[in-house]
Amino acid sequence: MRIFVSFLILISILMSLNFAPPQKGDTPGYHCAGSGCHLYQDRLLAVRPADNFQLKVYRDPKTLPAPISAFLVDSRGEIVDYQKPTGTLSFTLQAPRPGDYLIFAGCSPEAPIWDSLRVAVKPSTVNIPSSRFSTATLRLFPPHPNPAAKRAVLRFILPHPAQVEISLFTLTGIFVRKIFSGPLEQGIHAVRWETRDAHRRPLANGTYLCELSVDSRKTVQQLRIMR
Repeated sequence: MRIFVSFLILISILMSLNFAPPQKGDTPGYHCAGSGCHLYQDRLLAVRPADNFQLKVYRDPKTLPAPISAFLVDSRGEIVDYQKPTGTLSFTLQAPRPGDYLIFAGCSPEAPIWDSLRVAVKPSTVNIPSSRFSTATLRLFPPHPNPAAKRAVLRFILPHPAQVEISLFTLTGIFVRKIFSGPLEQGIHAVRWETRDAHRRPLANGTYLCELSVDSRKTVQQLRIMR
């Protein structure tokens, strides 16, 4: 009985929320590297701003099945927060400061659909740090899409400003190419890559290793290329 009552309360919350204007599904970008591996579908999400620059995001369990993941993107196109895959009906994203943001959320691979919302975060009476990622955090997310055909996005968390290198190797450790090299600030970053070698030739089908190198620390994720 208690579970049923909680469910009715959640439904009433969802019905009372105002859906923000969605970003058009043909917008190239953040979720699928413009690869079209996810199908855009409108009004799968609702959002309610909360205190301290937080955004409470609700999903429709009937049309957006779990698990889902999400990214919060600022007006400059920078990813400022993320939600790892979750099966909950709601989750919280943290904006670093007031401003206009886009929320991108989707699920895969069984139901490859996504939705996006625009939201304005207003000044808060409580100050919070500009980043909620600790100095111990260094994370390279799995490439997306995976397997990839023409394009892939490599996302990672950088715990502090540093020189960053992303390299590609075969499974036997043979160096293929350097995907990215340069200084970056603390935060979440995304590198878009067209799955080509250093001479702009399409890479052969197969499994590769993407290595993120920051200072003396390294982390690796596998990427399959299937054209």
